[in-house]
Amino acid sequence: MRLAWTLTLAVPVLFAVPAAAELPEGAEALHARLASRLAPSVRSWVGGEARTLARAGGDAGALRAAAQARFAGQLGAAGGADIEALAFLVLMQATRDAEADLKAIMAQVKAANAAKQKLRDLADKVRRDVAQNAGKRDNAPCRPPQCGVGRAALAEVAAPLAAARAPAGFAQREVATLRDLRALHDELKGKLDSLNQTSEMTSLRLQMLMDRRSKFISTLSNIMKKLATTQDAIVQNLK
Repeated sequence: MRLAWTLTLAVPVLFAVPAAAELPEGAEALHARLASRLAPSVRSWVGGEARTLARAGGDAGALRAAAQARFAGQLGAAGGADIEALAFLVLMQATRDAEADLKAIMAQVKAANAAKQKLRDLADKVRRDVAQNAGKRDNAPCRPPQCGVGRAALAEVAAPLAAARAPAGFAQREVATLRDLRALHDELKGKLDSLNQTSEMTSLRLQMLMDRRSKFISTLSNIMKKLATTQDAIVQNLK
């Protein structure tokens, strides 16, 4: 599956990402067939329930209860099958929404990795410059080659920081004295620590979302078995 390939290869720097579970065979075809019969109001309900499910989680029982409450009195002889079909449609859309969220998280991870590498490179240079000027007064001038951090080097870090949604802060700062250099050293360290903390939270969020998506797929498989003998007659009563 394409998503599994992307997730596995995108972020070796931060953490190992397990392969994403694949949809049950025939799920896409069944979804297309059922979705084509939905009235606009039902389609809207399915989309809203799916967005909530993808972001907050939930179980199939609660989903069936919501469908029963929303469409009470509109279900014909195949009412039970209609409920299962609606649950299937919501879960399929929620799975797709979760996949889109996963891709967005991976983009954030890649941006954070790029920003961290740029920060590390600059922090290493600044640390060497600070060490080379140890013992000098704070107001001593900061000039190349012993103190060569200029605006260009700072600007190179600003772009990946912005892409990672971390404020650059120091992009336009003049590093004119050793006080400026030492302050920059502390700020770089602080930004690296902040990005590392963000990476940990992203890792937890990613794992939670993948677990939720796997549960959706497992439930989809169970529902498809229930619908196997009745799928040609369902959801036709929902207007």
